[in-house]
Formats: sequence, structure tokens, C-alpha cells
Amino acid sequence: AWILVQKYCNHLPLYRQQSIFARDGLELPRQTLCDWVMACAYYLGPIQEALKRELLASGVLQLDDTPIECQAGKGKSNFKAHLWTYTSPLSRGVVFDFALDWSHEHVAAFLGNQIEGYLVGDGYAGYGPLVEKYPALIEAGCWAHVLRKFRDALKEAPVEASRMMRRIAKLFDVEREAVEQKLEPAAVRALRAEKSQPALTAIENEAKALRALATSDQGPLAKALTYLENQWPTLTRFLEDGRVPIHNNSCENAIRPVAVGRKNWLFAGSERGGRAAATIYSLIESCRRVDVDPFLYLRDVLARVCTHPSSRVHELVPAVWKDHFAADAAR
Repeated sequence: AWILVQKYCNHLPLYRQQSIFARDGLELPRQTLCDWVMACAYYLGPIQEALKRELLASGVLQLDDTPIECQAGKGKSNFKAHLWTYTSPLSRGVVFDFALDWSHEHVAAFLGNQIEGYLVGDGYAGYGPLVEKYPALIEAGCWAHVLRKFRDALKEAPVEASRMMRRIAKLFDVEREAVEQKLEPAAVRALRAEKSQPALTAIENEAKALRALATSDQGPLAKALTYLENQWPTLTRFLEDGRVPIHNNSCENAIRPVAVGRKNWLFAGSERGGRAAATIYSLIESCRRVDVDPFLYLRDVLARVCTHPSSRVHELVPAVWKDHFAADAAR
């Protein structure tokens, strides 16, 4: 458990841990450390699957991905693999899924037969074929991405970009109001109809006016307008259902530890290593979401998982484990 936390939470590669152990008089071969990590990931796999089932059953799925270098084997060049990240505003878990490339088929494989509900993302072109193939799947866009693109245009067009950013900020103000009032989804939908719909109309009118004034289609402002226009149908989808978030920040926040970690461990040692990392990251990030100490959690579940009834494996996901076993694990 300690080794897993050091590697996947504190970003300390195994070779550095090996050196630390050696300085303390404990000789642990690197292969032994690797074998322990792989074995732990194998036994923790059913908990990751339980988290996945919970996310898919929620009806609102947020996803994003981040690239990681992966070793292809002796004498072969490293290649760029991807860790897909899945969250939901209706679940306290996070699931990472390792994929050898950026193809949308990996997302389809993750979804399996549960191809219905909302899919919240950043405009990745691969979502289009998924929505066409599965009519019950509804793509929703991310206003945080729109905001960033207009922020990038501030240097070129400070007045126009800042004016648009202020209009977009009103959408976030409505969401903040809904959170502060602790509104249920039906009430959130009503609030959005009252306040977000007029804000969207103002944004749309502003975008048309700016497009009419644009002298180039290559600058940051023009690119921000193009992104807004292309994504408009998905960006207004949050009006349909109060459960659907207006941005994908929750998913992107889950990716940040991976981005920090890969600067230290640099690459996954193999496809099997990438899948192991996905499993362990899923549990550690899910612990972070519910304020659970990942070391206490892993120390407990690694001893518990092999004898815990498979029909009750959901009790071992971090959010539920916190209620059932955390007090005993902390003693």
C-alpha cells in the first residue's frame, strides 16, 4: 500500500523508491516492486469494475483523456498511449481506462451495452461517431473550454474577448446559485430556463456580431468563435436536464495528478503496466474525492478484497468503504 501511494499519489517512481529503501538497509529488487504493483492492480480490479458500473448507471458521464508514453518492448520505440478519465456529477468515483491509442472505439468498449444518457466532453471529434451509432447517447459540451479560447484571444482583441467572457461568466453564476441553494435537478432546470437561456441568447447574438466584424478566420478570436459555433448544439444541451454540468472541469481535475506523475515516472513500462496504473489511479483519485487517506484505504482493502464476497464488492469502493470500514482501518 505504501509503495502504491508513493508511486501514484506522491509521484515517486519505483527506481527512486528502491534507492530510498536501500539507504534504509532494505534491498528490494526493482522487479519485485513491479511484481507487487501488478499483483495489487489485479486484486483491486474488481473494485475498479464496481466504480465503473456505478458511473455508467448514473446517466451522465463526463470524460477526457491524457497521453502517456508507453514502452513497446525490447528494441521497439515508445508509443503514445492514452488514459481516458470518466467521472459523473452523480457519483463520487473516478475511473481511468488505459487505451493504446486515441480511437473512439475505446470509449465505445468502455461504455459496453450501457449506451444511453449524456456524454459530457470537450468537442473531441470521436464523440460524433458514437452519438451516430448509439441514438440514446446525447453529447453535451463544455463551457469552460469556450471560456479558455476567448481568454486566449484577449491579447488580440481585449475588448471583444473580455465582453464575451463576461457574458459566459453569467452561465457560471447561475450554476453557483444552484449549488448555493442546493437545488434538485428539476429546480436547476427551471433556474436555467429562467436565467441561463437569456444569457445564451445574448452570447449567440454577440458571436454573430463579432463574426460580422471579423477580418480574419485565423486569429485566436476567430478560432474561439468557430469553436463556439461548431459546438453550439452540445453547449446548449445542459438546458434539457438539471443533472448535466455546463463544464467538464471535474474530469479535468481528476487528470491533473497523472500529468504531474508522468513528469517523474516518464512512461508506462508496458501495456499491462498502463492498465495497472489505470486501476490504481482510479482508486486513489476516488479516495481523494471523498477525503479518504489512500494509504489507510489500500492497506485495508488489499487485505480484505480476497475474502470479501464478490456480490458485495461495491462496499469496497472508497465512498462506501468510508462508511463501512474507515473507522476500523484507522485504529
